Amino acid sequence: MGKTVIVLSSATLAMKGQRLLQRDGIRCGIERTHNQKGGCAHGLVVQDRDVERSVELLRVNGIFIEGLIEGRD
Repeated sequence: MGKTVIVLSSATLAMKGQRLLQRDGIRCGIERTHNQKGGCAHGLVVQDRDVERSVELLRVNGIFIEGLIEGRD
């Protein structure tokens, strides 16, 4: 089953997002990655089946998503 990284701008937002998703029953981890500008960012690694629900939960709770990196194993 594939995984997707939801890219966020900081480690703090990643930790906040992780707690939020886990409270809703979505398993996720934090991974250091790069943002679209080539700088450092952090992301939440979620199963492909949980991406849509995760993105919606994050947005509704005011967490800005910088992008998605699809196709992780």
